[in-house]
Amino acid sequence: MKRLTPADDELVALVQAPERFASFLPKRRRGARVNASTFYRWSNGEVNGVRLATVQVGGTRCTSLSLLRQFFADCAAASSVPIRKKRAAGKPKGARRAG
Repeated sequence: MKRLTPADDELVALVQAPERFASFLPKRRRGARVNASTFYRWSNGEVNGVRLATVQVGGTRCTSLSLLRQFFADCAAASSVPIRKKRAAGKPKGARRAG
Protein backbone atom coordinates (compact mmCIF):
# COMPACT_ATOMS: atom_id res chain seq x y z
CA MET A 1 0.00 0.00 0.00
CA LYS A 2 1.25 3.46 -0.85
CA ARG A 3 2.27 5.83 1.96
CA LEU A 4 1.40 9.52 1.83
CA THR A 5 4.20 12.06 1.85
CA PRO A 6 3.91 15.86 2.17
CA ALA A 7 4.61 16.18 -1.57
CA ASP A 8 1.47 14.20 -2.49
CA ASP A 9 -1.55 15.91 -3.98
CA GLU A 10 -4.32 17.50 -1.95
CA LEU A 11 -6.15 15.45 0.68
CA VAL A 12 -9.92 15.28 0.28
CA ALA A 13 -12.41 14.16 2.94
CA LEU A 14 -14.27 11.00 1.94
CA VAL A 15 -17.55 12.89 2.37
CA GLN A 16 -16.42 15.40 -0.28
CA ALA A 17 -14.78 12.82 -2.56
CA PRO A 18 -17.79 12.31 -4.91
CA GLU A 19 -17.86 16.04 -5.72
CA ARG A 20 -14.09 16.56 -5.91
CA PHE A 21 -13.41 13.45 -8.02
CA ALA A 22 -16.53 13.74 -10.23
CA SER A 23 -14.48 14.36 -13.39
CA PHE A 24 -12.29 11.33 -12.66
CA LEU A 25 -15.04 8.83 -11.80
CA PRO A 26 -17.58 7.42 -14.27
CA LYS A 27 -21.22 8.43 -13.89
CA ARG A 28 -23.63 5.87 -12.50
CA ARG A 29 -27.16 5.10 -13.70
CA ARG A 30 -29.17 8.15 -14.76
CA GLY A 31 -26.06 10.32 -14.43
CA ALA A 32 -25.77 9.96 -10.65
CA ARG A 33 -22.41 10.33 -8.93
CA VAL A 34 -20.75 7.63 -6.86
CA ASN A 35 -22.10 7.93 -3.31
CA ALA A 36 -19.82 8.95 -0.42
CA SER A 37 -20.65 5.67 1.35
CA THR A 38 -18.88 3.86 -1.49
CA PHE A 39 -15.58 5.54 -0.55
CA TYR A 40 -16.06 4.47 3.07
CA ARG A 41 -16.80 0.91 1.93
CA TRP A 42 -13.65 0.89 -0.23
CA SER A 43 -11.57 2.12 2.73
CA ASN A 44 -13.07 -0.15 5.42
CA GLY A 45 -13.73 -3.32 3.48
CA GLU A 46 -11.72 -4.95 0.77
CA VAL A 47 -12.44 -5.12 -2.95
CA ASN A 48 -10.71 -8.20 -4.38
CA GLY A 49 -8.29 -8.03 -1.45
CA VAL A 50 -7.52 -4.33 -2.04
CA ARG A 51 -8.34 -1.46 0.31
CA LEU A 52 -8.47 2.27 -0.48
CA ALA A 53 -5.66 4.00 1.44
CA THR A 54 -6.84 6.81 3.69
CA VAL A 55 -5.45 9.13 6.34
CA GLN A 56 -7.23 10.19 9.51
CA VAL A 57 -6.93 13.97 9.94
CA GLY A 58 -8.51 14.83 13.28
CA GLY A 59 -11.96 13.27 13.05
CA THR A 60 -12.03 13.23 9.25
CA ARG A 61 -11.00 10.35 7.03
CA CYS A 62 -9.28 11.60 3.86
CA THR A 63 -7.78 10.27 0.63
CA SER A 64 -6.18 11.79 -2.47
CA LEU A 65 -6.49 11.43 -6.21
CA SER A 66 -3.17 9.57 -6.42
CA LEU A 67 -4.33 7.08 -3.78
CA LEU A 68 -7.63 6.62 -5.61
CA ARG A 69 -5.79 5.95 -8.88
CA GLN A 70 -3.54 3.44 -7.09
CA PHE A 71 -6.62 1.74 -5.62
CA PHE A 72 -8.18 1.32 -9.08
CA ALA A 73 -4.91 0.02 -10.53
CA ASP A 74 -4.56 -2.50 -7.68
CA CYS A 75 -8.20 -3.60 -8.09
CA ALA A 76 -7.67 -4.14 -11.82
CA ALA A 77 -4.53 -6.18 -11.16
CA ALA A 78 -6.27 -8.25 -8.47
CA SER A 79 -9.29 -8.97 -10.66
CA SER A 80 -7.07 -10.30 -13.46
CA VAL A 81 -5.90 -13.13 -11.18
CA PRO A 82 -7.92 -16.27 -11.98
CA ILE A 83 -10.40 -17.20 -9.26
CA ARG A 84 -10.58 -20.85 -8.21
CA LYS A 85 -14.02 -22.30 -8.83
CA LYS A 86 -15.89 -23.90 -5.96
CA ARG A 87 -16.67 -27.60 -6.01
CA ALA A 88 -20.17 -28.65 -6.87
CA ALA A 89 -22.36 -29.18 -3.82
CA GLY A 90 -22.67 -32.76 -2.65
CA LYS A 91 -19.33 -33.93 -4.00
CA PRO A 92 -16.93 -34.32 -1.11
CA LYS A 93 -13.22 -33.92 -1.74
CA GLY A 94 -11.66 -37.14 -3.02
CA ALA A 95 -14.99 -38.87 -3.68
CA ARG A 96 -14.94 -41.47 -6.46
CA ARG A 97 -17.68 -42.66 -8.71
CA ALA A 98 -19.09 -46.11 -7.93
CA GLY A 99 -18.50 -48.80 -10.45
